[in-house]
Amino acid sequence: MAIHHTQLFFNNPVNVSVQIGDMAYYVDTINTVPPTPPVGGTAGTTFMIDTGAIREIGTVHLIYDTSIVCRFDCTEVPDTCTQHLPRAGDFIMFSKDNAANMSSILGYYAEVEMTNDSNEKAKLFAVSTDISESSK
Repeated sequence: MAIHHTQLFFNNPVNVSVQIGDMAYYVDTINTVPPTPPVGGTAGTTFMIDTGAIREIGTVHLIYDTSIVCRFDCTEVPDTCTQHLPRAGDFIMFSKDNAANMSSILGYYAEVEMTNDSNEKAKLFAVSTDISESSK
């Protein structure tokens, strides 16, 4: 296997939720005829996504303001390894590794300590948790 990199450039800043290690995907978009705007409204860009044709780009390796670098393994000749390369106009998305991004605490007991090391006054507006019975 050969490791390859591809850099994806965007017109806007990269989504703040993207992290190194996330998996990036793309799907072809199909332009459609914009519907007639409602009275007093404006028509926007309309496209459809074929969710059955989602393709993996690779793992997010580097993140810049308006671009990301993804790395992927490819066993094809590098000049023909295009399955991981989206085209301009394709819809780019990402997913997180569930093992590293769990949102719940597992176990029977949890303890949290919060400290403010600043000399400035600070306010804590909310702290919450989620509890569910898992065994009896």
